[in-house]
Amino acid sequence: MVVDDTKLMRDVALAYLRRYGVGHCSAHADGQEALDALAAATRPVDLILLDLNMPVMDGIEVLRHLAERHFQGQLALISGENPRLLRTAETLARAHELNIIGVMEKPLTGAKIDAVLARLTPGQRQQQPLPSLPLSEAELLGAITAGEIAIAVQPKIALRERSVVGVEALARWQHPTRGMVSPADFVPIAEAGQAAEPLFNTVLEQALAALVRWHGMGHRLQMAINISAADLTRLHLPDQVASAVARHGLVAEDLLLEVTESRLIQDLAPALEVVTRLRLKGFGLSIDDFGTGYSSLEQLQRIPFDELKIDRRFVTGASADPAARAIMASSIRLARSLGIGTVAEGIETQDDWDCAQRLGCDVVQGFMIAAPMAIEAFPAWLSAWK
Repeated sequence: MVVDDTKLMRDVALAYLRRYGVGHCSAHADGQEALDALAAATRPVDLILLDLNMPVMDGIEVLRHLAERHFQGQLALISGENPRLLRTAETLARAHELNIIGVMEKPLTGAKIDAVLARLTPGQRQQQPLPSLPLSEAELLGAITAGEIAIAVQPKIALRERSVVGVEALARWQHPTRGMVSPADFVPIAEAGQAAEPLFNTVLEQALAALVRWHGMGHRLQMAINISAADLTRLHLPDQVASAVARHGLVAEDLLLEVTESRLIQDLAPALEVVTRLRLKGFGLSIDDFGTGYSSLEQLQRIPFDELKIDRRFVTGASADPAARAIMASSIRLARSLGIGTVAEGIETQDDWDCAQRLGCDVVQGFMIAAPMAIEAFPAWLSAWK
């Protein structure tokens, strides 16, 4: 389905769709007409090419209506407006959980349409999640006790030398009946109740034990672990972490603690005490997801961070997104002026890697390098990387 108020654009798009082999195409001059046709369609629509600026009903309104109707096909956006507006519309479509496969600036060309159609999967629809009972804090506490929580690690690569300088530890829950539970589902439960401390403890112990094994193999790396909002209220945390590190025969420099900037402002006084004491004890501190909170610059002024992690939304695809690239570049310049290192997370393509390198980023992390992997798989991956 092609939705555009300009007949020439509709004709061009239809011609390319037919050349690509799409057997059933329709064209509509405004959003309302398209929605009416969608409601009356006798077969599912696999793809909608949607213009943003149209009379009667614009493309932004159409996105909302598609979301309300739980449209399960694929979607590509077209616009002659400012590229930043097109990217904002793409973000909105993703926020609506629509299956967007590309954006195209006008005028349409064969190369642009081909690039989108190459990502088209005919007949594929988003899978609706199966309903399940909500997770409980008791269930999470039981999982920690039963050893169902394990860490996966994702490598961090120094761009200049292309060497592995460390890994980030990420909690994973293999539930006996639910399967793999996303951290997005169980971490908020931990932070809201009594499971935060035992969850942090099991991640810390597994991370330190892994470091000991790797150091014994000759791999001198730094381990990064995340601190939750609840962890930042525990005034005994710095002493606890220092004791655990010493017990494993490691030193403070072996551990980097990642703090999401928005968490620091929830309970400011205890959080400042905890992170400052951690820094005094020699542990590295990283400000995670930089640029996503309201007080980024203030946090950098308050706390002696060693590392600034640029959030993935400003890294993935930054080579083609001027706004994201500008934010990424300014973050790197700011970090350099403060004498702290930078990490770009969300490196998924060679273009992402090249962009981070051109902008002078120090370290990269992301699926192009490696997806999070089990501790046991890391030594073999490291040997292959070398």
